[in-house]
Amino acid sequence: MFAGAIKNNISVAGYASSGLVDVRKIKSRHDDLAKEMKLRGYAHKSPLLARLIRNYKGPGGFVSVSKSKTELRGRCRECRKLLQE
Repeated sequence: MFAGAIKNNISVAGYASSGLVDVRKIKSRHDDLAKEMKLRGYAHKSPLLARLIRNYKGPGGFVSVSKSKTELRGRCRECRKLLQE
């Protein structure tokens, strides 16, 4: 989602400044997820161009675990149940 936003010149500054994304780590996170998909037998068909992230000029951001959990609780019923356990 974030790489697509950057590619389409949509700001991710709000996510970056509020602790929901570290733009500098999007590429490595994407690569980790692609590797996991392959291990589970899924076909990975969405290569991420590293130059998109290198050329990004906005705030780098950071990831806050507590803010991420709050966001997940509000967006996903299954996540909300898992986070309560």
